[in-house]
Amino acid sequence: MTKWRNEPMLPNHVELCQRVFDSARTALNIAPDSDANNPVAALVLTLYRHGVQ
Repeated sequence: MTKWRNEPMLPNHVELCQRVFDSARTALNIAPDSDANNPVAALVLTLYRHGVQ
């Protein structure tokens, strides 16, 4: 992964990342108020910025 997206995220990009985050949180059985959400969200955004879809 060498490509890095440096442009602002458009609403449809945010929606995509939100859907991926929600799916990952559900698959990992993480409660909505858990501190474990932060690393999952960071990973989703990092992967998106690297061009993973």
